[in-house]
Amino acid sequence: TEEDGAPGGDATRRRKAGELEDDPDSDDRETDEEEEEEEEESSDDGDEEEFTLDEFGRIPGGMPNSSCYPDLNYDYRCFPSFLEPSAADLEQLITDCRLTFTARTTRKGQKYSAGETYWLAANTEPRCALEKLAKDVFDLHTKGKVAGEDFNALTSGAEWWTLVLDADDDVGLHWDRDYDMEASTDILVHPHLSTVTYLTNVGGPTVVLGCVSPMESDALGAIVGPINEAFISRPAAGKHISFDGRLLHGAPADADIWKNSALADVRKGSRVTFLVNVWLNHAPSSAEPLPADKAAQLATTSVCLRQSTSEPAELEATSLDMAAQSDSNKILDMRFIAPTPVVLRFPLPVNHLQGVAAGSESAAVEGGSWLLKYPVTDSPDGPQGPCCISAAST
Repeated sequence: TEEDGAPGGDATRRRKAGELEDDPDSDDRETDEEEEEEEEESSDDGDEEEFTLDEFGRIPGGMPNSSCYPDLNYDYRCFPSFLEPSAADLEQLITDCRLTFTARTTRKGQKYSAGETYWLAANTEPRCALEKLAKDVFDLHTKGKVAGEDFNALTSGAEWWTLVLDADDDVGLHWDRDYDMEASTDILVHPHLSTVTYLTNVGGPTVVLGCVSPMESDALGAIVGPINEAFISRPAAGKHISFDGRLLHGAPADADIWKNSALADVRKGSRVTFLVNVWLNHAPSSAEPLPADKAAQLATTSVCLRQSTSEPAELEATSLDMAAQSDSNKILDMRFIAPTPVVLRFPLPVNHLQGVAAGSESAAVEGGSWLLKYPVTDSPDGPQGPCCISAAST
């Protein structure tokens, strides 16, 4: 629910570049030269930048003079048949994803991977199939909202990019953010929604943890402790998922507990995904429109990607009895930077995810999705749980 993990009350953040504080104890007069330097600094970058986040750490919806709660669906959602292209159109889409893929795996010690993301404003007409897909995702998740009332179409839109990875590659744990703003202000601004659209059946699952990012980087110590839920999604061509853009997520290859089982998908190839962040009333600083020359190389918007209106599948939460499943649990210890090194301990209930506990293999078919609830108990040392984040040992 929204109340769980809410990072605090209304927050207005201000940054003044080049602002100088008066020293009440100083009787020294500034020289004409010093005054000129101060005036130059003030004229160059002394404008005040004001940024407002709501009580949940989100950018408000509405218009500049009439802000409102950004009323989107922030639940974990799964659309098994979001895309239903022909085989030829799907292959063309995968080819285009390869052409626009720029991200690279992070090296040890790096905080984020290097790569470009692209921007399509809500009021911009798509020029190619990938931009059309990005707009389809934005429209799906803002259905029923009115541009000019519920959001500003000039500053709202889809931030999109592609990933084409080997089956054993990791997508490290991270939060989606406006990374340039984080670097310059230490304010952590997240998209309203994060989404994944799978174009192949290859690779490990997407893992989304019920761990809400704080609003400022110096408060990231607040994430240390137990996590009460995780959403797990196996890839399947045409499947689409969405979740709260403030949540920790990734796609660790070690979480692919199916690859060595009797249910393993024998198909090989790349794990191809199309990623879209839905932003209202804020365009991330580093995202730029796809260059015209690159857009001209891609399939046109005539490629038919969606042949039917997709509906989300119902997700049933499963409360886990970790003691009863201890023999079948696979424990993953995943280190990441936040901004200091931390470790996520992530127990995977193998029998449950492979359908063994239910006596059926139906739950483990490709494209399966699970919402797992982990127990959290009180103790003299604070809340404890089997799924948790702790400071990394040196």
